[in-house]
Amino acid sequence: MRILIALVAASGLFAQLRPPRPIDAYLELTGDQRSRVDADQAEYARQERTAAVRQAQLSIEIQRETSAEPLNPAALDVRYAEQETLRRQSDARTKKLIADNYAVLTAPQRQKLVALQESQRLLVLAASARYSGLLEDACIAWPTPPANELVAYLQLTAEQARAIASRQGEFAVAAAGLQWEAFLAGVAFDRANNAEPLDPQVLGDLAVRRESAQREIAGRRKKLIAENQAALTTRQKQLLDALTEAEKLAPLLREANRVFVEEPRILPYYLEGSLRSTLCRSGSFSFLP
Repeated sequence: MRILIALVAASGLFAQLRPPRPIDAYLELTGDQRSRVDADQAEYARQERTAAVRQAQLSIEIQRETSAEPLNPAALDVRYAEQETLRRQSDARTKKLIADNYAVLTAPQRQKLVALQESQRLLVLAASARYSGLLEDACIAWPTPPANELVAYLQLTAEQARAIASRQGEFAVAAAGLQWEAFLAGVAFDRANNAEPLDPQVLGDLAVRRESAQREIAGRRKKLIAENQAALTTRQKQLLDALTEAEKLAPLLREANRVFVEEPRILPYYLEGSLRSTLCRSGSFSFLP
């Protein structure tokens, strides 16, 4: 009992000393609130680790029972049932943790959380704008026509939507040829790189051809986006800017979902897309070969 009290006290001291997380600062959590949230999450993590160990043991036992001769259905049933029980207990713990964390918040803090949750709609539209060639995204090779929701949000006219689709078609035709050229140059480069003797001049020429094609695709993509944005009205550009501002809240929204809102098993594609776009813009990875 004394050990448990000491651990709780230590977790509370840690919460007081550690720098606030972005979500803590956004919601203006007090030190006491942070302590309670951290203590609950520490206990949740402890129970999840214990359950994970048992799940691993059950997987080994099931594999052993499955390989046994003759099969023992009763032994398998018991272990499969325990696995499902552990899964349900984990789901129940997650829901309780979220509920307990949410209960810590004051009414004004809950209002700020609701406002943050409402930004999810803008994140969906921001992802759509990137796929539509209205915002830069190095990971998206082939822009698609604007979704109906984006057309409605930006209040695009039928003529504007058709013009965007037309420019996208022209880009797709040109980019396809350039991408094929880059691919062929890459194949030829690999062959030349394995040849004996090596010919530096050939390797250099092929590398330049591949890089030139890739840069041409990137340049045409930037030109497409610039033309699409230039065709927007001042009000439409302001609405588009609001989408890029909303994307800045994506990391904060992910943390809010993790701590105070029941987290989905699969990351919503608009949050995933926002993270992907950030990685692409930072050069962490690229769609292009």
